[in-house]
Amino acid sequence: MRSRSVLIFASFFVFALISISVQAQTAGETPAAQSAPTVQAETPAPAPAPAPVEKTDAAAPAPAPAAKPAPESAPTPTALPAPEVPAAESAAGPVRRPIVRRGMLPLGYRDFVTNDQREQIYEIQKKYRPRMEELEKEMAALRAEMMQEIQTVLTPEQRQKIEARENEIRARRGLRNQGK
Repeated sequence: MRSRSVLIFASFFVFALISISVQAQTAGETPAAQSAPTVQAETPAPAPAPAPVEKTDAAAPAPAPAAKPAPESAPTPTALPAPEVPAAESAAGPVRRPIVRRGMLPLGYRDFVTNDQREQIYEIQKKYRPRMEELEKEMAALRAEMMQEIQTVLTPEQRQKIEARENEIRARRGLRNQGK
């Protein structure tokens, strides 16, 4: 919460500096504007355009334009660069980054471990993940084998009724998932 209020204060401060420098440029140099800190532009300001030359007689020399002394360090406001918006984001909404899951802390650990311990836990989980995935595949194969053996115990009528019930359940789950 405190960092948010600091950020808001800093934003107002920068806005005030920019508005002071804009006022100084539009109203000419004033002592207050000279004492205000200047905001440096990333690119140099363009040189003033030469005064238009009036057509005169060819015999008469053209008067030289009066040289105006340039302000020493006129404060120039800098516009913050616009955030880069990918083309896909502007046309079809925000582009989501893929979620990269490093690991998951065990229940209750989040409030008590340091960042170093957190990274160590993630590395341990990363080390065990391939073995666990192999075991999960093996468990799925064992479940399928068990269900085939259970099917041999049932009568043909029971198998038909159970199959119809499973289809109803799948249909309800499908409707529920479509509503989300």
